[in-house]
Amino acid sequence: MLNNKWFQICLTLHSMKNYLIALFFILANLPAHAVDVGKQAPDFSLPSVTNGTQKIKSTDYKGLVIYIDFWASWCLPCARSFPELNKIYEEFQPYGFEVLAVGIDDNQQDAIRFLNKYPAKFITLHDKNSAVAELYRIPGMPTGYLIGTDGKVKKILVGLSTEKGQLELTDAIRKELGIN
Repeated sequence: MLNNKWFQICLTLHSMKNYLIALFFILANLPAHAVDVGKQAPDFSLPSVTNGTQKIKSTDYKGLVIYIDFWASWCLPCARSFPELNKIYEEFQPYGFEVLAVGIDDNQQDAIRFLNKYPAKFITLHDKNSAVAELYRIPGMPTGYLIGTDGKVKKILVGLSTEKGQLELTDAIRKELGIN
């Protein structure tokens, strides 16, 4: 009887091992982003952080070059990136560039406090349940998606707080806008 129990335990562990190995290979082969370079960016509609009754639709900005920036009040790199994103926005907005900054804080007041400390000159949205963040399957914070005038993802940037990240973004924006 003892041998039978051990046999069943070993059989169960062996089956679990195979299951875990299969699960590992499935997960390892999933794309890093649900939205990838060259793919159409999913449309979404979210309320403004500062005016929760005002809904902003990403489709309202079709035909422009858009940078969708995912951020949160607890994200220190996000705090460092907002001043730089303000500069980038001011430089390229006259040429047909827009920023949609998607905050994923559950508590809207946390997002508002963050924006009081790090004001944004661009549009800030509230993704309370992280539905849009999950749709995009963001790999970290902050993550940004540069969307071309054709609605396709041109570049994905994780972290804008570094000089390298800022240069990559501005080069990609220039390319999309046709600015030298």
